[in-house]
Amino acid sequence: MTTLLHPLCALVAVAALLYKIGPLRRAPRDPALWTLCAVHGFSALSFTLSTPAVWVAVDRLTGVPNSAALLAQSCVMGLIVAQWALFDRMLLPPARARRNMLRHLLVLCGVVAALAVLFVRLSSSGEQFSTVTPGGRRPYSTEEVARSITLTGVPISASYIWLLRKGHRDNPTLRHVEALAQFFGVPPTYFFDSGTESEVTGDLRLMAALKDAGVQAIALRASGLSAKSLDSITEVIQRVRELEGLSEYPDEPCEG
Repeated sequence: MTTLLHPLCALVAVAALLYKIGPLRRAPRDPALWTLCAVHGFSALSFTLSTPAVWVAVDRLTGVPNSAALLAQSCVMGLIVAQWALFDRMLLPPARARRNMLRHLLVLCGVVAALAVLFVRLSSSGEQFSTVTPGGRRPYSTEEVARSITLTGVPISASYIWLLRKGHRDNPTLRHVEALAQFFGVPPTYFFDSGTESEVTGDLRLMAALKDAGVQAIALRASGLSAKSLDSITEVIQRVRELEGLSEYPDEPCEG
């Protein structure tokens, strides 16, 4: 739904903004017209940034998952402040409207700053998929997975994915299962068959570990050794992991 609704609303807002350009050129000092243009401009930006294709493109461009969400919500706050200012221009004396405008701008700056702080805190502690991660980037966030899958034509929300991960929803549709499997590059049976899950999880752990240059060097040097020598190396590595307080496998929680 958002793939059609948000672009349509953005087009309407842009059309309204363009419609006001003519009057603004004729009366460039009219503060009410400038405020009305700000309303249309912030509305167009918020809907554009909320479009799944644009959302994913902005995240890819910045390299920060959900950065488009921060920008979109900031535009929404800008829209609210512009609406307040427009009402002031319509209902209050000019001098009082100007004073209120300064207060509105201070509120906008404070709210955007708070959104930025909240965004940073949530980004560092949010739900992430750490097993399957492309090289050179941080793990996928739940919101990023939802946006990318929605972009393929299968609408799904981040909250629904979170509920699936936590076990609060246990009957996803076939389309959602296939879309999730395709996104992560696993067979659909991974989500239902314990045997497939164990096999694929082992492969994913191996691929994740082999991204480490040091692990690659050890694996290459161990190639061609006898089974007895490999067993000895495995025992040594396991002992070192125990000494460093690490679990048997990288993705398992450490004891203590």
